[in-house]
Amino acid sequence: MMEQNLTSARISLQSQEKSLAELLGHAAELDSNGKPVPAVLTKKISDMRKQVDEQHTYITRKQKERDDTVAHFDDELAHYRSLKEPQEADRR
Repeated sequence: MMEQNLTSARISLQSQEKSLAELLGHAAELDSNGKPVPAVLTKKISDMRKQVDEQHTYITRKQKERDDTVAHFDDELAHYRSLKEPQEADRR
């Protein structure tokens, strides 16, 4: 489940980055043609940058949660195995 959420977030990030690139390209084209960049476009760019930054933060947080969960699981598994070893030896 965690991996699916991360995959979904990464796909969303790619889409947002593509949209931002398109907006920036449009603004650059207007600017290079000597036309002013409309305030609406500037606002869209600002909003999209914020969304991209938030998505990066979300992905980083979720990756850390996943890594922490895996580490915890590994610790628990090692503990279980250490408890089980003496029982296995007694059975022999």
